[in-house]
Amino acid sequence: MRPSPQILHVVADLDGYGQTRQLELLVAEQLTAGQRVRVVALTAAREVVREFEQQGIGCRVLDRRWQRDPFVAVRLAKELRRSSCDILHLWGQGAVDYFQFVRRFVRHVPILATLPHESDCIRPGIVLEKASGLAKPSGLNRQQFLAEQQLGKNSTLIAMAGPLIRSQSVDEAIWNFELVRTLDERVRLLIFGDGPDRHRLERFARLTSVPSTIRFLGYRTDFRELLSHIDLFWHTAEPDESLPTSVLEAMAAGVPVVANDGPGCKRIIDTGNNGYLVLDNDRAIFARHTRHLMQDAQHAEQLVTKAAQTIAERFSAEALTQAYANLYAESLNSRVCSLAESH
Repeated sequence: MRPSPQILHVVADLDGYGQTRQLELLVAEQLTAGQRVRVVALTAAREVVREFEQQGIGCRVLDRRWQRDPFVAVRLAKELRRSSCDILHLWGQGAVDYFQFVRRFVRHVPILATLPHESDCIRPGIVLEKASGLAKPSGLNRQQFLAEQQLGKNSTLIAMAGPLIRSQSVDEAIWNFELVRTLDERVRLLIFGDGPDRHRLERFARLTSVPSTIRFLGYRTDFRELLSHIDLFWHTAEPDESLPTSVLEAMAAGVPVVANDGPGCKRIIDTGNNGYLVLDNDRAIFARHTRHLMQDAQHAEQLVTKAAQTIAERFSAEALTQAYANLYAESLNSRVCSLAESH
């Protein structure tokens, strides 16, 4: 019986968003299946590395300082030479670029690459916690979470999540929130995530709204568990081809979603059926859909039921892991065939 292949994942940025979520899910499943897996990151957030290590995922960070860091290229070449992996899996364009630079110095192994805009090749996988009843406790119930954030017991929580960069259009979310807040004083906006734009956005929020109504929570390792306490999820990022993982996670957790209309979101959301899409982040329409969901609990429940069905049918964790397992098997079989032909 052939032993399980040893897999080395090289990721450009282990930041806790998007592809990192998919990598974490895939590697956890591979470890559960008894496979030998290791992760090398060009850059990484300390919180994410700790989260990986707590799950038993071996992780080496190469500490890239610049876009093209020659020292990281040397470290990567050494890692690849030392590795006895059977498959090399590259995550993100940065990982591909660095590998192309050092590939002549390392032995040949089957290579796979996962890039952000190739969502149609293998769809993201999400654990459908609400339907399975397997949701992990965050350690905080809703009242404890509200107390932690110094929010009133009757607060209505709107959340958004992602790296705090300009393309996420958090400014628009803050404007949208101000319009909703004028209609309902109980609403609060929780912004999960961190990034280079955080300081500017915090200042913008202080100038635009009542400071106590908007919370910047930073990167939270318990984000997926805290979703069970959220009443509504917003996604205001600029239109993108990639499928937003945070939206999928919110839908899986049973949180109604209102999102900016974009190619990626259009492949997930059927507006009015399992969520709402808003063209160009139109503030009035964003506020209208938000108020509708806040006031009509029955309609909101219908949406989240349909959303959960969408995730189960099209974005299951099992489908993701099986799709990659098939690709790994094909790559190894192709290598065996090519070696046999050469002899």
